[in-house]
Amino acid sequence: MEPAPLASLVTRLRFPPHVRVLSVCMLLLVLALLALVSSTSAAGVTSGRTPSGEPVCKDGVWTEATAAELDSGEKKPQVQCWRATPCVHFHYMTMERCAAMVEDADFPAIDPLIPTRSTAATMADIVRGPLANKSLLFVGDSIMGQTFDAARCDVVRRGLHLVEVRDGTSVEKMAALGINPDTAARVLAYQAAIKHGFGAGYPCKGEPRSEAGVDACTWFPDPPLMPWVVPETGTLLGFKGWHKFKRVDAQGWLAMTDAVVVNYALHYNNKFEYATDMETLMHLLGVFGARRGKAAVFRETTAQHFAGTGSFRSIDQAHLQLGSTCSCAPMSNETAAKNDVVIFNNIAATAAAKHSSVRILRLYDLTLPRHDLHEESFCDFQAEASGTLPKESARAHSCRAPKCDCTHFCYLPQFWSEIWARLAAELDATHVRQVARDVPRENSAT
Repeated sequence: MEPAPLASLVTRLRFPPHVRVLSVCMLLLVLALLALVSSTSAAGVTSGRTPSGEPVCKDGVWTEATAAELDSGEKKPQVQCWRATPCVHFHYMTMERCAAMVEDADFPAIDPLIPTRSTAATMADIVRGPLANKSLLFVGDSIMGQTFDAARCDVVRRGLHLVEVRDGTSVEKMAALGINPDTAARVLAYQAAIKHGFGAGYPCKGEPRSEAGVDACTWFPDPPLMPWVVPETGTLLGFKGWHKFKRVDAQGWLAMTDAVVVNYALHYNNKFEYATDMETLMHLLGVFGARRGKAAVFRETTAQHFAGTGSFRSIDQAHLQLGSTCSCAPMSNETAAKNDVVIFNNIAATAAAKHSSVRILRLYDLTLPRHDLHEESFCDFQAEASGTLPKESARAHSCRAPKCDCTHFCYLPQFWSEIWARLAAELDATHVRQVARDVPRENSAT
């Protein structure tokens, strides 16, 4: 509304002249204040700053750069947000969703530190390249399980097919799924190797009673998963989960794969025990990786971001005792250089350095600044804490109490593309592309 009509309206009202003048002045003052707020808000949208001067995070991007700064090239067009929300939990990323979310823009958040690159590596590039007609086994704890999940997700996002071949699937059925005869034969051999680990019968569980695994189970405590197959490339992807190294277990999974990415660390409390186990593991990986057509990669342990310590120290850090929120914290320079994860990584690197055929997939530096990328609300913390998670929920049964998770990472495609780029580089430095020579099973890893 313009000032003139407002003044006319006030004039028509039967008030004393001095009251009418005061009213007009007050109206003009209000309009001026409204105009100031409006212009400030507009400037805030343009420059990306609120009236208080704080940057605005919009659509995953800090819009703090002004138009003049963008035009002059002083700042990049997209100054990406530090906080990557909402977090995409892995349990949300089913194969169906992965296949549907082809573009990075399909995700509800972008990676704040790693820009999207047209040349970024993908897991699909790896299965088309060094792992064509090969098998890759991911071995380790739940973090490695996430890596396996991310690998499968990336494969289907890139338009390739991925088929879980269950035990007992016939060659004819595999052919109907697009798996050629040569790959089908490798699948059957892979499955036979899993069953071979059950010396006392199939299935069985339990601590091995002999190194040969003849009179007890080789697998501890469970066997590797049956393979997932990429029909277009003949690649087999598998996962063997357990949180600590077992020699007889390692001899079993090394005998059944062409390439392995392995990590153990986060479930060790005794550094001397860890050092002893890493010496044995790296010896086995060194023998395995020196063979033609094989690749041995040890994945660095990724950073944790528990407040005050970085690495996990106490169950009190996971089971929240006070408050109703979970927040993972950045590490100070001192904590970043001295926490337990760094110590474990140094122990593993020292053992691996004795074996030139063992490659190290370095991820600590990539994950060190990523306190913002943890799942935090592990086991549906917020829902369970508020009582909105049904008691009969499977996820509710998996947790005795809500936990603060500053260990596992969310799924953002650019973050994982950087990991695949590093993995591709390490695989290219191995013998995996070479033609394999037949080696008797019992001599595959000693």
